[in-house]
Amino acid sequence: ATPRLLSAYILDGVGYIVMSYEPGESLAQYWDRVSKPEQNRVLEQLQDYVNQMREIPGDFIGGLDRSPCRDGIFEAGYGDYTSYSYGPYSSEESFNEGIVQALRDRMRPKVLEREDDIESNFFNSEYMLYQTVRGLKNHKIVFTHGDLHPGNIIVRADGTVVLLDWGLAGFWPEYWEF
Repeated sequence: ATPRLLSAYILDGVGYIVMSYEPGESLAQYWDRVSKPEQNRVLEQLQDYVNQMREIPGDFIGGLDRSPCRDGIFEAGYGDYTSYSYGPYSSEESFNEGIVQALRDRMRPKVLEREDDIESNFFNSEYMLYQTVRGLKNHKIVFTHGDLHPGNIIVRADGTVVLLDWGLAGFWPEYWEF
């Protein structure tokens, strides 16, 4: 269950999306006041939703319209971070290199000068992280909400779970929702 798109337009260079109002209670509030069986019903619905999304395969990694990847990991470059863009990517291998580049782009150039010095803090922390990222392989690329957390989930009075805020949805490696 999701809000329905009612209208979308651009006015003075700003995009607007008008969605249906979805009555309900935030998952965070709902969770603390309901019984274990009601919590289990919510979890079953969420599991079903994620399983349905994972059945939609992708042939690239990025936003729905083949736009660049949008996630916190890609939005923190050193200096003017708005000048950076990552993806879309044609493979998990190129995506992993994009993550490594995004991590490197967060650092001051002075820090990167010692990246090959095995005695440096850079080498001992960042290099290990990069190798870990590069080791992520052979994952299916699937449709993903991209921002699934209790603040983007409401529960209707009838117990139906509704997913909100699809702004980061796209095609990502199957582990990304975790």
